[in-house]
Amino acid sequence: MNPDAGLPRYSFKRLAHVSRNIRILFVQQFLEGLVPIYALYPIMFGRVGGLSIEQIGFLFAIWSLAYLVSELPSGVLADYWSRKNVMILGGVARGFAFLIWLLSPTFTGYAVGFALWGFTIACSSGSSTAYLHSELTTEGKEHQFAKYLGRLKSMYWAGTLLGFLIAAILTLKHSTILLTISITSSFIYSAVLLFATEHPYERQDSYIKTLIAGFQEVRRSKKLRYLCTVMFSIYLIIGVLEELFPRLYAGLGLSDTIVALISAFCMSVVVLLLVKMERFVKFSYSKQVLIMSAALILLVAGVVIGKSYAAVLILMFNLVYQLFRPVFEHHIQDVAKGSERATIGSIPGLIGGLLGAGVFAILGKVSAITSERSAIAYYGIIWFFLMLILSAWGMKFSRKPAR
Repeated sequence: MNPDAGLPRYSFKRLAHVSRNIRILFVQQFLEGLVPIYALYPIMFGRVGGLSIEQIGFLFAIWSLAYLVSELPSGVLADYWSRKNVMILGGVARGFAFLIWLLSPTFTGYAVGFALWGFTIACSSGSSTAYLHSELTTEGKEHQFAKYLGRLKSMYWAGTLLGFLIAAILTLKHSTILLTISITSSFIYSAVLLFATEHPYERQDSYIKTLIAGFQEVRRSKKLRYLCTVMFSIYLIIGVLEELFPRLYAGLGLSDTIVALISAFCMSVVVLLLVKMERFVKFSYSKQVLIMSAALILLVAGVVIGKSYAAVLILMFNLVYQLFRPVFEHHIQDVAKGSERATIGSIPGLIGGLLGAGVFAILGKVSAITSERSAIAYYGIIWFFLMLILSAWGMKFSRKPAR
């Protein structure tokens, strides 16, 4: 008898019927998302640390470089050693990152903390999805990967939502408390994973062979090459811009509380959409990328208008990209055939980090010459045309990318 029978299709009660390991992973993702300082830290750099726009641009470049250096090695290490242990390592690094921010609110302190945070994101990005896929395969539920990935990401953003609400209440007047909560959640999510037992999965007998096998699979598959290209594009767009959204909203004249509440609203909608991710993965690749290009027009319109109500347009752009990032993560895991899933999932992040470091620095320079909004508008226009090209390329593939 099906234990899910009689439950609503998108009910979280269905999670009671998955293994203890997957339930622990869901708790870990909620705690990983619970970072109250995330809602306001770009503003904190200027207000608490006294940093200039150019210095903030360099900080994000440092973050991107740290992510670049660690993204692929952490993915390969996860496939060769342990996906669970790599995530644990990332949580410990993030806890120390925020501790440094708390103790040393200077350019140097923020730079060191940001480098550690970039390492953390690299440790979690490919490992969590590969871990979920392996555990579902062990249970014979790999065909339900889209459903559970959507719920996994929903748990992450639910934690982020709670963090944003906390930030909206406390504001930067209580930045010490925001950082303390962020430190605590980081260490706890590492501790939670200690209670999970990772089921065996096929491994290469060396680190180098794992790395080579991952690249070879991408090289052999035209579809994987396309998906990795789209994913690194998403990383470059949203990965760069989402770090600047709090400053962008504040530049429209919105208060700390309103900035955090807008971010919280965005996360609440994303949580609801991701629960139904099974529906979105059935769209053709071309249609998905075309939707993302349309969202860029909303972004450009919002920053050009420059009024407080334009925050709605920027918010709509953010909703689209927060949804389609996990959608394309699903596509990569769904198309991959070998056991080097974390390695393959890390390849787009490697390329995105490589180019993103330069983008952060360039945006900082252009912002100093013109304005922050103008720099973001130019960036959005460039990516609008690039996304149209990617959409045309995607028409070569099946209309139903998910198995």
